[in-house]
Amino acid sequence: MRLLILFIVLFLQQSILAQDVLVIRDEKKGRGAEGTSGPLTEEDMARLSQVGFRLFYEKWRDFESAFKDGDPEKEEKALKQILALRSQYSLPKLTEFAVGLIQHGKEELSRNRLDAALHLFETAARLDPSLPYAYYSEAKVHLTKGIRGIGPAGAACLDGFLAPLHTPAGRMYFYSKYMLILWITLLSLGFCYALVLFVKYNHLFRHEIVEMLGSSRPGLTNFLAWGLLFLPLFLLLGPFWLAPYWMMIFWPHTRLSEKALSFLFFLLIAAGFPGYRWVLDSSRTSSDPSIASYISVFSEGATMKSISDFEKYALQNPTNSDASIMLANLYKTDRRLTSATEILQKHLASHPDDPRGYNNLAVIFFLQGETDTPLRLAQKASDLDSRNPIYPYNLSKLQRAKFNFSEAQRFLDIARSLDPVMVETLEASPQERLVDAIPTEQMIWQKFKKENPNKASLIQNPFSFLTIGFLIGAMLFGFRKRKNPAHECIKCGKAFCRKCQPSNKDYPFCIQCLHIFVRKDGVSSLSRKDKMDEIEQHARRQGLFLRLSSLVMPGAGSIYRDQTLSGVLLLLFWLLPLALLVFNWKFANISYLEPAEGIKILTPFLIFVLALVYLLANVPQLVKSKSPG
Repeated sequence: MRLLILFIVLFLQQSILAQDVLVIRDEKKGRGAEGTSGPLTEEDMARLSQVGFRLFYEKWRDFESAFKDGDPEKEEKALKQILALRSQYSLPKLTEFAVGLIQHGKEELSRNRLDAALHLFETAARLDPSLPYAYYSEAKVHLTKGIRGIGPAGAACLDGFLAPLHTPAGRMYFYSKYMLILWITLLSLGFCYALVLFVKYNHLFRHEIVEMLGSSRPGLTNFLAWGLLFLPLFLLLGPFWLAPYWMMIFWPHTRLSEKALSFLFFLLIAAGFPGYRWVLDSSRTSSDPSIASYISVFSEGATMKSISDFEKYALQNPTNSDASIMLANLYKTDRRLTSATEILQKHLASHPDDPRGYNNLAVIFFLQGETDTPLRLAQKASDLDSRNPIYPYNLSKLQRAKFNFSEAQRFLDIARSLDPVMVETLEASPQERLVDAIPTEQMIWQKFKKENPNKASLIQNPFSFLTIGFLIGAMLFGFRKRKNPAHECIKCGKAFCRKCQPSNKDYPFCIQCLHIFVRKDGVSSLSRKDKMDEIEQHARRQGLFLRLSSLVMPGAGSIYRDQTLSGVLLLLFWLLPLALLVFNWKFANISYLEPAEGIKILTPFLIFVLALVYLLANVPQLVKSKSPG
């Protein structure tokens, strides 16, 4: 549902507040930024914006020089300075330097200096928490330690697997990729499950068709029965639709647990196409400039590229209040304080009721050593929005800077009452600074909801309708009272119905087995011998099918033996690693978020899971086949 934003601007209030904002600029004349004297020109600010990034490279050169000279103390000092600069500039990640550390860590690893290599890999992960390559490199070091390193290596692999979740871009990639893989796995699982139902119950369905159409022309009747079993192929629906079709026509013969799983798979198949559409729509939406610009900022921070891209977006959307607030924050983070101030003043002239503008101006003036003006601006922000904990928190900091400790505590208590978790996080920060009020990542997801179609509309497609139709057909088949349902003889596996075995009691035997094993009446020795041979052949066929099905589809044998839940779980844990392997082999270099090096490390783990599931599914079959009798 699209969100409607209503702007009610009173002319008198706008005039007063706009004048108040413009006065601020006169108050700050004569004060410099960053400890300088006098106002800074735009050229000074442009020069300062390059200082931070130049410092990064200077510290990196110091590290490389120390690494070349073999001086660990200087190495550590340079790395700490880089980490401090990252925190100072509020950069979510430094991928370039993290990759450089990984290369140096590989050199240390080749020299068998495991502790030094591990330290470099761990620091790389701190420089870029979203880089799986760093965590997988840690896992390599742990594995060289033998058995005691398996646990830490597994933990590092898990961190690498989840590393993309540290940034919005990574989260979108992660959710889209693994949602797609999960849907493919579940749909494949549904097809395999329906295939087992086909093997298990097709002879019962064919028996009912023969009884319904009569047995005067058995060849034609059997042809029609087999044709009905594969009707979706004749209707050109495709082989995939055999799965819901088989679950529908075999519904009356299935056990309660099988019915429950069939119902679940009907729902999954009905949601399959909407899930696929959601992934496509999410990819399309994430490339929209109104979302991609924010994704870049939240993922990269105030880098030169993200600032340049966001400047273009803000220029194309001059009335977008979120864009103005975010651009000013980027300028402030990049130490372009004059540009940030001008953006916020223009923003407040057109949006005088936006408390974020006043709060963020207070942050900038506080950075320049002022307290009176920031205090007045922060108070105005709090008056406009009394529910945001950022504003009383900043007032607390400003009152403390003016040595008004009682007032500082009062505002801090207000902030804690509004959001104690946020205040605790801010107080744990090593830097004493005010907090900006800027658009959050939640805004990205709100834009997604606005841009993407409603979930209900995704269901409105022929694929979901057809699946729901199969489900309704299955329910009708199940609730319909059937006079002559087919059953399977537990001895010989032969299908029979009331016409074939007209007994007063319900016996799970065909008429021949009923006379041999229950009534034990006069049955000729020749007929008994033929029946026993038939039973033995049926047992051999069942055993062969169980072994072959478990070899091809681990878990299928358990489903066939009515161990439905355990069989489906075995099959799921077989298909999921298999889908991951196929996806990784086909799309190994689809994104830097999951480098090929990481896939090489995950591949043995996935193969190990496949081998474990394979053994769990097949060892019981081998033990049973070798057991006497």
